[in-house]
Amino acid sequence: MIIAIDLGIKCGWAATRGPYGYIAGVDRIDDCCDDLRSILDALLPLCGPMDLDFSLLAYESAAWHQSKASAELYGRRVGVLETWAALQNPPLRMESVKPSDVRKAAGVKSRYATKDFEGTPAQRKRQAREAGKAAMVAKARLRWPDLDVLDDNVADALWMLEVARQRWPGSV
Repeated sequence: MIIAIDLGIKCGWAATRGPYGYIAGVDRIDDCCDDLRSILDALLPLCGPMDLDFSLLAYESAAWHQSKASAELYGRRVGVLETWAALQNPPLRMESVKPSDVRKAAGVKSRYATKDFEGTPAQRKRQAREAGKAAMVAKARLRWPDLDVLDDNVADALWMLEVARQRWPGSV
């Protein structure tokens, strides 16, 4: 079993459901700890029985944050994941996935050139970031047509799940 979590304010999640199925969704995290624990607790039974040999919780590693506050919030959320994973029976293995590996799995350009967009430098940067998110969502909808890929958070979680399946095949 693999669970993949995108740790944003809107928490995208995806998980394997048995050997062939996937489930995915998005929930809002207002309170750092309680909301995230609730999402994980609700998600676990939907995944089916845990693999006693190998179960994995993958999350997107973030090396850069817009502020000290966002870095601290991210750190607290990773701490919640680690604690929750360790308390499961059997404990889940934790693995981080780099954002560049997520984009690579989706086949999306690592960076869109800001010169391809119009406006101020900040507007061009935002437009380039949005183009990358839109491409991730479009490719996820093509790859998993039976799932409701609501936004880039769900798409990120699905592509993280794909990276985890490729890296740790024993966890499926």
